[in-house]
Amino acid sequence: MPRGFTFVAQSTPLTSGISCFTKPLVSSRPLSTGRSRVERHAAIKAVVSEPPRSATDSKLNELKVVHTNATSGVIDAPLDKVWAVFREFGKANTWWLDYFADMTVAPGTAEDPKLGQVRSFKTLTGTDYQEKLIELDEDRKRLSYSLEYMSTNMLDGAITTIDFDADPENAAKTLVSWSSRFTLVDAYAPLAEQITARQKQVYDLGIANLQRYFVPPGPGILKVAITGGSLPRDTKADYMTMTLGGGSGQRLSLSHCGTPSKKEELSFNIVSLDDNLFVQVVDRKLFADRLCGSAQVPLRRLLDSPNY
Repeated sequence: MPRGFTFVAQSTPLTSGISCFTKPLVSSRPLSTGRSRVERHAAIKAVVSEPPRSATDSKLNELKVVHTNATSGVIDAPLDKVWAVFREFGKANTWWLDYFADMTVAPGTAEDPKLGQVRSFKTLTGTDYQEKLIELDEDRKRLSYSLEYMSTNMLDGAITTIDFDADPENAAKTLVSWSSRFTLVDAYAPLAEQITARQKQVYDLGIANLQRYFVPPGPGILKVAITGGSLPRDTKADYMTMTLGGGSGQRLSLSHCGTPSKKEELSFNIVSLDDNLFVQVVDRKLFADRLCGSAQVPLRRLLDSPNY
């Protein structure tokens, strides 16, 4: 370690449960059809918006209030790989493990999706569904389906659309936009807010499961907190970075004496217990930052001695 630095580390097991507390969508502003799909994805992240209208809206009961839902996320895998998995309409149960109990498709096979294909499935909570594939755009990487049957009989009609785009800043990542339009059976109309929130939670879980399919979680999370630090009198440093294994580095700003300028806990996903934690102390310069010192600490040593 750079001289004078001490930190504590804690390993926290990952849990499979994900909790989401959401508010219903209230904006009535549709996304502009003149925007690119990347811009639409950014709009969904920035504000709550309606998904774009389409001819499939005719499947909704126009005499009832049409509710909307939208969410988005990022998958750490290239667009072509993500689309190849998601486009197989009848195989969502192979990657969305904490939602589907079983699934069948007809006509055709799960590996060869066709417009009009219906997937029938039961969720882990016991609800039966039938959904029909109504759009499969291989060029735009868009998939849409309509709700044909729901055993709890809450929704009178629903159209769901999922768009995929390459991240313009990183070709190794994929942007996902998941949106829907739906109407409710009269008896459930007073529960519109709760149903909308639950629906968004399910979509968020779908994105999280797709991420886990491509990037399986490691055995836990390493949490690191700097408890103090000092620098030699003739040494100046502005920040320090920490990197676990081949993951992304994280930065902490330092005060003039070498102590972090604010209390902060860094978290790292543990991929392998044989990884090392790399630490660098750096002085910021106008043209090229100067490395003041570095250290490499085996993860197993941290876990054996948390107050390292």
